[in-house]
Amino acid sequence: MIARLSAKSSISGKGKRSQVYRLRRFEDECDLLAFCRLKVEGEDIGCYLNRRRNRLTQLWEYSVVFAFAVRGVHPLLYPGEAETILKRVEQSLKGLHDRQRLTFRFRSVADDSAEQAAIAELMEQSESVEHQYFQAARSKNIRLLNDQGRRQHKSITVFASYQL
Repeated sequence: MIARLSAKSSISGKGKRSQVYRLRRFEDECDLLAFCRLKVEGEDIGCYLNRRRNRLTQLWEYSVVFAFAVRGVHPLLYPGEAETILKRVEQSLKGLHDRQRLTFRFRSVADDSAEQAAIAELMEQSESVEHQYFQAARSKNIRLLNDQGRRQHKSITVFASYQL
């Protein structure tokens, strides 16, 4: 992949102005060195191998990054449940060393397409008119909540980096 950097104006042969771009490879502009695949206890695990040049020493530093999809925490928790979750997170973070890093990426998307497809399939399979009306009302309610931004899918991705 090629990344565009700076543009210069030049005059081409027939009096037309065009822009000349100096191009550099995308791979040279990012830290990603390779995708890796490990087998740990019978499970296939993927990770990224990154390489970054240290600005002070000018030596290459390597790191391995694992990504985990984590189920989000519901905003309506039972009494004491939030404290339990925070204590578990705190205990987990105490085990990190200086060369390890955790990055949390939160994502919230208003998308009802999967739910709408499931409702449409239920409506096609049903022969009862009452059931079809009920599913149509449910579909309309989900679409309304989605358009208002009140029905959103939340996800958390945790990136665990280990510097080698």
